Amino acid sequence: LGNEKIEVVVAGEELRDSDGLTFVKKLTHKHPLINCAMVSSLSPEEFHEETEGLGVFMQLPQTPGIKEAEQMMWLLESISALLQRA
Repeated sequence: LGNEKIEVVVAGEELRDSDGLTFVKKLTHKHPLINCAMVSSLSPEEFHEETEGLGVFMQLPQTPGIKEAEQMMWLLESISALLQRA
């Protein structure tokens, strides 16, 4: 990421050299305020346990669609509004 300003990262469940969870853990360790969403086949409860404290704002299904895109945009707008009030 270097000096680039990144608003949101969407991580796949499996990556070429790692998995999404490992990637997000490394990413949020270096960039704790970045907004992350992840594709995951875990149950919502398992996903919450695995990502708790990482700042992951959304779990995505294996094949996200328009509904998930709209929900993601709404969540990002909500996060942005909260940060502007702070």
